[in-house]
Amino acid sequence: MDVVAAPLADGRRFRVVTVIDMCTRECLAIDGGQGVGRHQVAATVECLRLKRGVPQRIDCDNGPEFVSAEPDLWAYAHGVTLDFSRRGTPTDHAMIESFNGRCRADCLNAHWCTSLEDAQHKAVASRWNHEEPQPPRTFEGQSPREFAQRMLNTAAGSR
Repeated sequence: MDVVAAPLADGRRFRVVTVIDMCTRECLAIDGGQGVGRHQVAATVECLRLKRGVPQRIDCDNGPEFVSAEPDLWAYAHGVTLDFSRRGTPTDHAMIESFNGRCRADCLNAHWCTSLEDAQHKAVASRWNHEEPQPPRTFEGQSPREFAQRMLNTAAGSR
């Protein structure tokens, strides 16, 4: 999980919370607004919990939106470990940094976003564009979403 910031066409800044599943490489969420903080982070992970279940661990950096009481309380209440990267080492979470770089290059820097809604819409569109056209070879030709669904079905069938 990480936060990406970019400017709108009028110069205002907006930020988005990005969440990647480390196993499937699927982008689970791109949620944004003008000021992404601890409330947005907690709301994003709660929404994901309802859709996908509780993760064992969430990797994130030491940003103020992650190192605060609300995400920490959410993690504690659900038995989730928050794994913070070492300060100044974005390579600790290279997958999310790589995704954020592609999201920035393909979407946030490539388009003039006229409003927060426009920016959110374009960021979500880039999420699907990232996953669908060229699935990783490790997924046997499946997109990350298809691979995740297969894993969820396999796990449900083994109960």
